[in-house]
Amino acid sequence: MALLDSPLNKAGRLRIIIQTKKGVLIKVSPNIRLPRTYKRFSGLMAQLLTKMRIRSPDTAEPLLEIVNGPISSHLPRDSFKVGTSTKGHLITELEQYMNTNQKTPDTPEKGQPLVFVIGCTSTGSYGYDCEYTDDCISISHYALSTQCVCQRVVFAAEEMWGVQ
Repeated sequence: MALLDSPLNKAGRLRIIIQTKKGVLIKVSPNIRLPRTYKRFSGLMAQLLTKMRIRSPDTAEPLLEIVNGPISSHLPRDSFKVGTSTKGHLITELEQYMNTNQKTPDTPEKGQPLVFVIGCTSTGSYGYDCEYTDDCISISHYALSTQCVCQRVVFAAEEMWGVQ
């Protein structure tokens, strides 16, 4: 919800793909409004797992969709994939780090599109152990919640791109 409510998402600059512990890939539409209660959310997830897709009743646009294949086939080609973990090297200036690796129209050789891998488990270091990441960073001296990491990454991207 923190990602979907962000100005970055509303500006169309954010894509969300969820990979479950069992390897199921869920593509999330930027237009979805997730239920705020656990009971309704769990019902929505159960419906998604049985029907493979949740569509908007108004436009028939897929809001949540289970997709096939490895996650790498759904990421931007030539993207720079960054894992997040307390085990990664510390980055104190996240916006500067992102700007160093971000491709822009006027300097296409500067870097690649960015993908952040943010783990949501209470144990383990998914961003560190992930086999397809190019780098692993830590954005604090402390272990942070997933929501906090998401907010810091989104805020840095909004600052970098001037999204208000």
